[in-house]
Amino acid sequence: EVTANMAVRAAITGHLVLSSFHANSTSAAFSRMIGMIGINPIFSSAIRLLIAQRLVRRLYDPSKIEYEPDEATKRWVRKTLEGVSEERMGGIKLDNFKLYKPGLHNDAPFGFKGRIVIMEQMVVNHKIQAFLRGDIADANPEAIEAEAKKSADLITLIQAGTLAALRGETTLEEVNRAI
Repeated sequence: EVTANMAVRAAITGHLVLSSFHANSTSAAFSRMIGMIGINPIFSSAIRLLIAQRLVRRLYDPSKIEYEPDEATKRWVRKTLEGVSEERMGGIKLDNFKLYKPGLHNDAPFGFKGRIVIMEQMVVNHKIQAFLRGDIADANPEAIEAEAKKSADLITLIQAGTLAALRGETTLEEVNRAI
């Protein structure tokens, strides 16, 4: 708690402060920070960006196998990506999409080689700052995430992972394992 307050004071005075701690999402991290430093209007401008990340195995391009997902998987993907702007979808169309699975290759016996990062980034705008200022009393992770999706075009970890799977970078199974 003392360290968190000191870090925020340093940020307010113009210092670049980078910090890390364990949380399941950016909204959970923001909620925990409110719990640590308390509600304070002065602190609200000190926090600019929160990032949550996971590493997943990367499909090996020469051996990955494209396949048609079943209807239940298609429904899950569509529901998961509901509300993601077309711009953030990067040209991916949900009406007819393919997924990928690992194939065998001498260079990658399990069909994976390397790792990629799945990242959730919450840009802290004035509407998100309202939670830290105390303008919004209910500062739980769900409320923070809902506001970030609406006002800052937040893509959650599971959405980012699903988009990576649709691009053929990893598999849905790998995303669900890591997240």
